[in-house]
Amino acid sequence: MLEVLDREGYAAAVRLAYHTAYDSTVRSYGLIVPPFVTGRQFQREFLRPDMGLLTELLPELYRLYEPVRFGKHEDGDRDSLRALLEKLYSQTPLAVAHNPLYQSSSGQPLQRPAPGAERPPRSREGVS
Repeated sequence: MLEVLDREGYAAAVRLAYHTAYDSTVRSYGLIVPPFVTGRQFQREFLRPDMGLLTELLPELYRLYEPVRFGKHEDGDRDSLRALLEKLYSQTPLAVAHNPLYQSSSGQPLQRPAPGAERPPRSREGVS
């Protein structure tokens, strides 16, 4: 994402950063979010205390994203964005979701069950 900031500019980096963080949060925590849920609704209804620092950083990123999304802000403080992204991808579960050591063979982050989520039953195939 920092490469996008340098290459394509602030607005492109903010858009990519928010969408990536949102998608990674949904995948990492196994959330089922209806397509009509807005960014603000997502923050109110889906961010939980067990998500730690993510509950502060994702809304902070959304505050940068919203004006960019609606074309009201094409440039901003790149250093602040860079610092926010560094925190987001080093001090939250998103650090693991984007670490190559934790990627599946398809390059997608491995999904871990959300805290308290039911695990699917294990297959009994091949067990005698």
